[in-house]
Amino acid sequence: MLNLNSIKITKMLRPNFKLTNKILNSIAEIPAAREVILNASILPQWDVKLKKDAILNRAYHSTSIGEFLNL
Repeated sequence: MLNLNSIKITKMLRPNFKLTNKILNSIAEIPAAREVILNASILPQWDVKLKKDAILNRAYHSTSIGEFLNL
């Protein structure tokens, strides 16, 4: 069992950066952009192609011989 009382932390990580207004505004835009993407409609012809590509990619990357397959 780990005893946290016996662990001595001599130096804490202190990253060297500043949170600017530009960074904070960009971070704030992420949830809004996510909602736009999640609520976007996809053209039917793209839907079929994207599903087919996803199946092929999943099969390719889930096999140990994936690097030898020629898609």
